[in-house]
Amino acid sequence: MEPSVLSLLPPMVAIILAVWWRNVLPALFAGIWTGATLLENGRPDLGLLRLIDTHLLEQIAGLSDDGSVDHSHLTIILFTLFLGAMIGAMSASGGSAAVVNRIAQKIKNRQQGQTLTWLTGLVVFFDDYANTILIGSTMRPVTDRLKISREKLAFLIDATAAPVAGLAVISTWAGFEVGLIEEGFSGIGQEVDGWQLFVETIPYRFYPVTMLIFVAAIAWSGRDYGPMHEAETNAVNTQNEEQPPVSGTSKTEKQLMRHAIIPLVVLLVTVAVGISNDMNSSSIVLLVASFLASIAAATSPVISKTLSLQQSTDAWIAGVKSMIPACVILVMAWMIGAVCDESHLNTAGFLVSTIGETINPAWLPGIAFLMAAGVSFATGSSWATMTLLIPVFTSMSWKLLGSDAGGVHDPVLLGTIGSVLAGAIFGDHCSPISDTTVLSSAASECDHIKHVSTQFPYALTVGGTSLFLGCLPIGYGMNVWIWLAIQVATLIAVILFFGRHPGAKQKQLMPNVRRNPVVVIEASE
Repeated sequence: MEPSVLSLLPPMVAIILAVWWRNVLPALFAGIWTGATLLENGRPDLGLLRLIDTHLLEQIAGLSDDGSVDHSHLTIILFTLFLGAMIGAMSASGGSAAVVNRIAQKIKNRQQGQTLTWLTGLVVFFDDYANTILIGSTMRPVTDRLKISREKLAFLIDATAAPVAGLAVISTWAGFEVGLIEEGFSGIGQEVDGWQLFVETIPYRFYPVTMLIFVAAIAWSGRDYGPMHEAETNAVNTQNEEQPPVSGTSKTEKQLMRHAIIPLVVLLVTVAVGISNDMNSSSIVLLVASFLASIAAATSPVISKTLSLQQSTDAWIAGVKSMIPACVILVMAWMIGAVCDESHLNTAGFLVSTIGETINPAWLPGIAFLMAAGVSFATGSSWATMTLLIPVFTSMSWKLLGSDAGGVHDPVLLGTIGSVLAGAIFGDHCSPISDTTVLSSAASECDHIKHVSTQFPYALTVGGTSLFLGCLPIGYGMNVWIWLAIQVATLIAVILFFGRHPGAKQKQLMPNVRRNPVVVIEASE
C-alpha cells in the first residue's frame, strides 16, 4: 500500500483495546486482523485467513514474500524457551532459592534491593532479552520478600535492559547498530568507521544514558510518584507471609548454590567467547549459550543426586512451559510490526513523509527523536524503527546541512543519529505491544497493563528532558556534556520534589488520629 493515515490504524487499535480491555492478547489479535483486512482491500474474511496462513507463518518460520528465509524470530523464541528451561531446572534443584537466600543476607532494606536489581541489570549488558529474563526471575523472590511491587521490579529490569544493551560496545545491539550506521553513510556515498561513529554517538543518546541514571536515582532514593507510588504503597501495606532471615550459609546451601552458579557461568562464558569471536552471529551465540546453560542446569542436580533424572527432566519441561505465554505475545507483537512494515502498510513511511525536506537543520535531532519514538511506539519494535529511520535521517541530515556540515563528525549529524537510536528505545518503553515490555512483565510476573501504566510516566519524564534539554539545544551547537549534566540534575530534582516514600500519605494522617481522644474526652465532660 501507498503510505496513508490508514497505516496508523492497526497499532492504534491494538494499543487502545489493550488499555481498555486490560488484556494484550485479544487487543493484539484485533490490531493484526485490522491490518490484514486493510491489506486485503477491506475484506475481513481474507484478512483472517492471511493472518493465519501468511503473517503467522512468516514470523515463526521466517519466510518472506521474496522467498528468502530469516530464522531470527525462531532463534529468539528458542532462546527464550531454553532460558525458561534453565530457570525451571535451577528452581527445582534449589539453586535459585539458595542464591536468593545468600543475596538476602546482604540486603537490609527496600532501597538496597532496588539498587541491587539495577546493578545486576548493568552486569548482564550483552542482550536485553537475556537481561530481562535472568534478572526478573532471579530478583523476584528477593523483591517480594522486601515488599517491592511487581510493577517496580518490571520497571527496574525493563528500563535497564534495552538502554544498557544499546550503549554497550559488546552486545547483540552493537553489531546491529554499527551496521545500520555504516549502511546509512554508504547511502550518501561516504565510507566510515562504523565503530568509531557508534562510540561518538553515545553522548548524544540522551534517553538511554539518562534513563540508566534515573533508574539508579529512583532505586537509591526509594521515592516514587504517579501510579508507581500507588503500586509501591499497596505492596508495602500488603501483609505478606514473611520468610525467616538467613543467618548463615550451610554446607548444604553451598552445594545447592552450585546448581545455579554452574549454568549461569556456562551461559555468560559461552556468550562472551562467542560474541568476541563473531559479533555478526550474536543471535546464534545466544541460542547455543542458552541451550548449553539449560543442559548444565538439568545435569548438575542429577550428578549430585539432588534430583533424579526424571525430576530434572520434568523441571526442564516445566520451565519451557512457563515461557509459552510470553512467546505467544512476542509472536503477535512481531506480526503487527510486520503488517505495519515498509513492505505492507508502511506506517513508518507515512510518518516520515509528513516531515518534508524544508525544515531547519537545527531541528533535526528533536524531530528524529520524536519520529523514532512514534514509530517504535506504533510498531513495538526498536530494531525495526532503527532499521527504517537511520538511513532516512542520515541522508536527510547530509542534504539539509549541505556545505555547513562538519563532515561525518558534525555534532548535528551525530546528534540526529543518536536521537534515532535513543527515540527508538523511548517509544519501546512506552508501547504495550513492545516485545521487551512484554518480556519484562512476564519475567517479573506482573500484569502487563499495570507495568505499562506505571512505567509510562517515568519514561515520559526522561523522554521530555531528553528532548527539551538535549535534542533541541545540541541542534543549535550547544555543548553536549553540559546539557547532559543539566538533564541529570533536572531528573534528580524531579524525583526529590515529586517523589515520596511508600506509605508517606498514611503517616501524614497520624496527627489527626492523636487529636481524636482529646475530642472524645471533652465531649464526655
